[in-house]
Amino acid sequence: RVRAIGASNWEYRRVREADAYARDHGLISFAAVSNTLSLAAPAAAFYPGLVSVDSEGEAWHRDTRVPLIPWSSQARGFFAGACPRPAPGEERPAEKSFSGRMQTVYGTDANFQRRDRAAALGQQKGGYSATQVALAYLLHKPFPLAPVVGPRSPSELADCLRATGLVLSPEELAWLNLERDAVSGVRA
Repeated sequence: RVRAIGASNWEYRRVREADAYARDHGLISFAAVSNTLSLAAPAAAFYPGLVSVDSEGEAWHRDTRVPLIPWSSQARGFFAGACPRPAPGEERPAEKSFSGRMQTVYGTDANFQRRDRAAALGQQKGGYSATQVALAYLLHKPFPLAPVVGPRSPSELADCLRATGLVLSPEELAWLNLERDAVSGVRA
């Protein structure tokens, strides 16, 4: 009766083991995996047990071509400003609040730099938002991927859909992810 099966929030060690078992026993393996992935790299799990796609997971998807359906692909609104950069000496919000978790998980210097770069590149590319650039970053991954987005209105959905038309070069992708210091024509 089951024609397709997927895994959500599984560590890639477990995904590889299940995939090998299915292969070895003539069974159908995963049709998709759904773990979290975003341009913003989480410094901690947003809640206990959360599994983010790491370089091992990306390699598995690239090698197997099993699609990834990443949730929290826009880092819970990080690129839209849901995690303000704290002013020097400013007290952090309480850890248990949403703002506090956002600061703990995404409020790193590296992620603020990624957000600044996404905003700068978006402006240079024709008025795209940092959120659209972060979504386009995922759409350029070298494996099948369908990001889960959480628009709250038709205009937010249209905003997300605009990201599908944004073409990013390999150099721009590396720059967005802090793997290069500069990219021609863009200043963050």
